[in-house]
Amino acid sequence: MPLSDDTRALLDQLPAAGRRANIASLQARLEMTADDFEICADELITAGLAIRAGRGRLERTAAGGSDLSVEAAMLLAALPSDRSTVGNYSLRSQLDLDDETYSGAKRELRAAGLIRVGVGYGGSIGRAAALPEEKEAPQLDNNQVARESELYGPFVEWLQSSRQDQDLAFARARTTATPRGYRRGGGRWSRPDVTAVQVFRYDWLPEITVEVSTYEIKRFVDAERLESIYEAAAHGRWAHRASLVVEFVGDGPMVQPAIYDEIRRFRLGLYGMRRRVDGTFDVREQIKPPLTPECQPEDLNDLLAYFLGESRAMRQDYLRAIGR
Repeated sequence: MPLSDDTRALLDQLPAAGRRANIASLQARLEMTADDFEICADELITAGLAIRAGRGRLERTAAGGSDLSVEAAMLLAALPSDRSTVGNYSLRSQLDLDDETYSGAKRELRAAGLIRVGVGYGGSIGRAAALPEEKEAPQLDNNQVARESELYGPFVEWLQSSRQDQDLAFARARTTATPRGYRRGGGRWSRPDVTAVQVFRYDWLPEITVEVSTYEIKRFVDAERLESIYEAAAHGRWAHRASLVVEFVGDGPMVQPAIYDEIRRFRLGLYGMRRRVDGTFDVREQIKPPLTPECQPEDLNDLLAYFLGESRAMRQDYLRAIGR
């Protein structure tokens, strides 16, 4: 997705890769509120142009170097570090770039010798070689995913299919891990990776029940970090049910006992995802998410507004389901 003007301004203020910048100083220099700064920082991190480097520090990645345009840097960051190729259609859609901007970014990378052209319907590209400034990507075993975002779509599909046999007035699930749009609350943990909304109506009861569920999704290499649990728990402000979804491998437990205990303590649901040999995913529910009493109506309303977005059809379906 194209960077906002504020995010571009933040990128311009970051020193070259390898040098860390103080977040408080950047925020003061750009005259941003803490919430707006975090939104811009998250945009850069999601685009692969920056990383958090220690407490209160932000740093450019090699892809975010000033020798490339922002669009070219975003395109380079979106390419797998193992030099495998990705289709042009997929990349253009992922980055939300128009044809002219995407073609210009690709030409820039080709001129710099940073990408190679592959085959396939619509064409494909991949990295020409690993950039010397980049850290080596960890070796992935047992068919693990390279990026967390690879888990979003399959999990949404599983959620949708698991609700097909239920007689619901409204049932939708979608990826909501976007760097732009939902601004209420700000901060690092303000956007669930996946959100699901259901509306229940009963034959003999006058009430219409709306239920919002959020899902924080983590790769295998990140699943054992306590921060993953805290991110999932933070979404209880906006959701009736909050869950952690972890990638797992083999036949062992999804998470270690200490993580499992924390999930229970924070009253979270737990799901596991494992990629099969054929590329599809095995999704399992380990702990059904209980209701979270902390959900606030005003926060819930804001999340619903973001979830429904600009889709007129989905908004109409939802309003019809709640009797509006």
